[in-house]
Amino acid sequence: MGRQLSSIADYLEEKAAKANNDLVETFGFPSWEGTNAYEEALGDYELERTRVCKQLRELARLAKDAGSWYVDTEDLVDQRNRGIL
Repeated sequence: MGRQLSSIADYLEEKAAKANNDLVETFGFPSWEGTNAYEEALGDYELERTRVCKQLRELARLAKDAGSWYVDTEDLVDQRNRGIL
């Protein structure tokens, strides 16, 4: 689980790096007003993406720290839900 959460954070950061290409200056907008509006929206997205990636990495760390306890607990919960326990 920890590896999967880390992979999601890596994916988001990789996509953001490609989207934030400095070679694209106007984003196809004919005026700077449109470009500035896009950059503001992108900035909001970046703040949220940064927050989410930080949370994903923290959850990944917690999952790795939990180790086999997490897996054992999940197995017990599954058995209880199936009526075995």
